[in-house]
Amino acid sequence: MQWNEIEHLDSWADVNPYDVPLDKIDMSRPELYESNVHEKWFARLRKEDPVHFCAESKVGPFWSVTSFQDIKTVDTNHKVFSSEGAIAIGIVGTTFNPPKFHCDGSACA
Repeated sequence: MQWNEIEHLDSWADVNPYDVPLDKIDMSRPELYESNVHEKWFARLRKEDPVHFCAESKVGPFWSVTSFQDIKTVDTNHKVFSSEGAIAIGIVGTTFNPPKFHCDGSACA
């Protein structure tokens, strides 16, 4: 399928992630998760663009950090990286309480 066809679709659930230009991949699209096809999209990002910037989406611009080492780097360097505002993509209600993570050096909960 060609990009000029894909960009007008309401759902990308049946789209091959390799048919979408890398700079157009939008991991905030709910149908990728509802249809349980998100893993193949993340696999492409891990392979080709492990720190992926989505400039245009319905929820605004955001970064997808997809490799373990990069996630670990971001998560442990609070002076350089910030989750100010939210750790979730989309509209978060006032009753949303983000999970608390605790690491004691040997295990995380």
